[in-house]
Amino acid sequence: MKWQNADYQSLNFDQRGQSVILIEGESVEVPAEGGRYEINVKYNTEYSFEIEQSAQDWLHCVGTRALQEGKIDFVVDENESADERTAKVTISGKKASDPVNTITFTQAGSIK
Repeated sequence: MKWQNADYQSLNFDQRGQSVILIEGESVEVPAEGGRYEINVKYNTEYSFEIEQSAQDWLHCVGTRALQEGKIDFVVDENESADERTAKVTISGKKASDPVNTITFTQAGSIK
């Protein structure tokens, strides 16, 4: 392509790619005492996530840090019960056609 004086050409690009949301891993094993955990996320679309209702009292999101590759930070409270517990977190795009990913946190029961 030649650019000469005031002779300009216009090019239009149409990039209609498929939305992608990738998370690292499918599950997180957590000891009874809990702790802080990061989930790595790679994406090219806006996304949101939801902690299932039954786990919202013990699994907490403490923030996201993201541009095109990011992290979602979670804190898992200590499990004072002897029973193991699990929580599913769903990460999805804002559009209905965007991918949906689920990661499961499984926390061991206390040995007391």
